[in-house]
Amino acid sequence: MQSPLITIIIPSFNASAFIKGALNSLLQQSFTAFEVLVMDGISKDNTVAIVQDIASRDNRVRISSEKDAGIYDAMNKGVRLAAGEWLYFLGADDALYDATVLEKVAAVLTETDADLVYGNVLMSNLNHWYDGPFDYDKLLRKNISHQAIFYKRKLFSLVESYDLAYKTHADWAFNINCFNQPAVKSQYMNVLVANFSVGGASSQHDVPFLREFLLPARLAWLQQTGTASLKQLQRYDEWWRLFRNAGIRTDVQFAMYSQGMRAPRVLVNMYKWQARISPALLKKGPLSKGFMLLNYIINRIAIK
Repeated sequence: MQSPLITIIIPSFNASAFIKGALNSLLQQSFTAFEVLVMDGISKDNTVAIVQDIASRDNRVRISSEKDAGIYDAMNKGVRLAAGEWLYFLGADDALYDATVLEKVAAVLTETDADLVYGNVLMSNLNHWYDGPFDYDKLLRKNISHQAIFYKRKLFSLVESYDLAYKTHADWAFNINCFNQPAVKSQYMNVLVANFSVGGASSQHDVPFLREFLLPARLAWLQQTGTASLKQLQRYDEWWRLFRNAGIRTDVQFAMYSQGMRAPRVLVNMYKWQARISPALLKKGPLSKGFMLLNYIINRIAIK
């Protein structure tokens, strides 16, 4: 087997319904200098047998099946086993967009001086590309799909591994840490990398991540940039949803997770307004949006 430029890591657990499709999308690639590590969490279905059968016919594919502490533990284990200069993580229910993806990506990876290179994914439910170039500000508001990113392997010693305290958004925390490191250079490529299957673990609220990581990161950025951005309804709504999903309703709760930073008056008014609304009503999307709009109108005077 030729020395791999890219190691593709697939965490799996009871993925027999779709693991073959993910692997076939890799093995049909016109670019061949890659290895595939399937990191299985002791599946109870036929996942291991399916991968072993494919691996017996293509030595670029390997599987490790052992108990893990979730998807990010499996990904960290894959990082430690990887031989490639670049790492890519593919969901077991996802697939590369077409057979030329890795050829296009490799052309970029072999020429770039960046440490993190990313493109786009096709969202399965919306049938549109997600989501173009990112900067730090945009990354604090939405994540880059990990199915779109290629990482230099050295990043996982420079920035550290995925934090297992965050069950569904450790990759978002890792990406923010990368973008916040002056020594890490990122590069966007206008390539559609993968078909992304919406509705997996990453679509769930990761409350510890929201409280312990995203809230202080956004607060620090807001202190640098000022609250004028909250005049934009979309930005206001993003803060509204952060407080709602993180369950922050009181000064005590805010102080617990703000790492000593003070909240602008507009944000204090926001989470105290949410405290007047029952959690059941806040969870109803249209009602929550209506409450947010009313609060925005009342709170505009506090935005400077």
